[in-house]
Amino acid sequence: GAQVLGFIGLSGVYDINSHYLHEKKRGVHEISALKPANGFTDDAFTASSPTALARAREHTHTRTHTHLPRVIRLVHSSDDNTVPFTSSANFYEALRGISNTQREVEGDEQGED
Repeated sequence: GAQVLGFIGLSGVYDINSHYLHEKKRGVHEISALKPANGFTDDAFTASSPTALARAREHTHTRTHTHLPRVIRLVHSSDDNTVPFTSSANFYEALRGISNTQREVEGDEQGED
């Protein structure tokens, strides 16, 4: 069958629970589509969160690198106020536990590795 060869994430929301709290702090959580699109509950948010799914696999020692694209690139600015940079940084850390992930830092984060 077809296989995904690569994934590029651009300023992505990879932890729905954390992003909902970020939206709540900004006062936009009730007008945002995040809650209805992801099931309204904390459990549903977790089930929709790539970071949480990767961490769950890491804790069960399930290495899934054969199911992940060979190339995963996350691009995110540390100046992003809509989706905090920590969304991509935390997803990267979770991916490290289940895949052969390497870090390549570009742009405004070059001095922080």
